[in-house]
Amino acid sequence: MDADTYSIDITVTDSYGEAVTLTNETFTINQSADTGKIYVYDIGQGTTDYNNDLGIQSVGSGTPPSVTSYSGYGFVEKIEDGNLGDSSFTYSWGSTYTAYLLESGSNGSTLAEVLDNMDSIPRTNSNRFVILAPSGSDLGGVPRTMTDAYGGSTVDQYVLEAATDGAALGSGLGTTEASNIHKLTLGSAHLGYTDWIMIGPQNTIAGSSTILLDVRPSSGSAP
Repeated sequence: MDADTYSIDITVTDSYGEAVTLTNETFTINQSADTGKIYVYDIGQGTTDYNNDLGIQSVGSGTPPSVTSYSGYGFVEKIEDGNLGDSSFTYSWGSTYTAYLLESGSNGSTLAEVLDNMDSIPRTNSNRFVILAPSGSDLGGVPRTMTDAYGGSTVDQYVLEAATDGAALGSGLGTTEASNIHKLTLGSAHLGYTDWIMIGPQNTIAGSSTILLDVRPSSGSAP
């Protein structure tokens, strides 16, 4: 049944056959929050050019900005064409590359909580990785813009944090990363959502065996 308040008549009969009817009794069904699912992908390659690595042909308007992919080529095109959620998939981009699902999850009411509950995400190289989150779900804390510094006041602006090989977020020289954010529109809905938000570090991050991820409001402070 859908979330709503419903009315019913209830007849109760005791062991002696006496009956009483309760008329127009109401009960409420609450719809649980639908936060969708978060995916973290190793895209299978990594150079100094973010848009080129992801297979982004052009960037449009909007907040976050939408992207146009290359027809038949690149990581983004495969995500748009139905491979989101796959444990791995290959794509053509000059050579053949394989993207791997590093982690997925839905345990949390905000994007930061879901990433935190992923804990240390296994990672074995310096390939680019991206975070994909549904747009329009009940998940809170989904960025609309990204920056690489704290102390701002822009609503829905976030900072990406990444720590490798067991380091704590915010430790050492800091784990704040310059990052990019785009909106992808799938050819058909995945888990009920057609629009997805993609976030990834602007620069490649050195090879590591694990990585911790977080997104924090730019109005706050580093971990």
